[in-house]
Amino acid sequence: ATTTTSSSSSSSRGNELVSKIERNHEVDLIPKIVHQTWKTDKLEPRFKKNRNLWREMLPDFHHKFYNDSMVHSFFKEHFPRYAKIIRRSVRNGGMLADLFRYAVLYVHGGVYVDIDTTPCKKIPDTFFRNGLVLGLEFDPVEYPGHERTQYCQWCILARPKHPILLRAFLKGIENVLEGYTYNVIEATGPGMWTGEINRFLKESNATSSTATKEAAAKTAAGTMHASRRIYNSNSTSNSGGTRLYIKNTSGSAGTTNESVLILPCDYFCPGSGLLVPVTNNSILEHQFAGSWRHDQY
Repeated sequence: ATTTTSSSSSSSRGNELVSKIERNHEVDLIPKIVHQTWKTDKLEPRFKKNRNLWREMLPDFHHKFYNDSMVHSFFKEHFPRYAKIIRRSVRNGGMLADLFRYAVLYVHGGVYVDIDTTPCKKIPDTFFRNGLVLGLEFDPVEYPGHERTQYCQWCILARPKHPILLRAFLKGIENVLEGYTYNVIEATGPGMWTGEINRFLKESNATSSTATKEAAAKTAAGTMHASRRIYNSNSTSNSGGTRLYIKNTSGSAGTTNESVLILPCDYFCPGSGLLVPVTNNSILEHQFAGSWRHDQY
């Protein structure tokens, strides 16, 4: 009888959290700002076209572009402790862009998209009512040819001061200081990003709206897949993704109760592993320019 009461009480508290977040879900947490960066103001024609397409697709957004000089000035202003380290030690353009996306979203919030992405359709308004929106790049549950689960970071939506962004930035700096610069993907890119997300979700005791033991176990293990539709498309997010609920995350206004939306591969990552098709869900396509692969300053 004691176990049943405890389980019922825990479930009730979980449902109360979900209800509280849903009641406040009409308020945008993520500002409508688009951040993009490239080495110089002189964009290749295809990148210039991409930038203009984003402006046309999202005309009511504030679009901000940063060249490398502006990126270093940003670090000097907002992260002075690390500005010299970054200028001295980050010799790869991809690593610089990786660190910048975490940092600029942490300070300002909004949407970060790589310059080698092109929009397919508008970002749904409901996405901006979450604290964080992530897209899966690899999902071996949905696509058996994928070897591991991995989140993309060529498109991230986040509210200002989201803790995962600072964690990723600091972990990237740590990897740079340790000389772990021969593998951009694992040092500052999607490999590192995925590890930090999984640790954050586990430590935050993220829960889904179903509040089932199975869902909780999957979340705690850091293996929640959007393709499993634990939070299905009849939710207020109307996204078809998985919404996880985070209690008492740090924010600019103290603590908040909010949600993290995890989207299946076809939203941000069609073409990943040559397995993911472009669908009606697809927000963008990534051109995989990969300029960072041979980029040393």
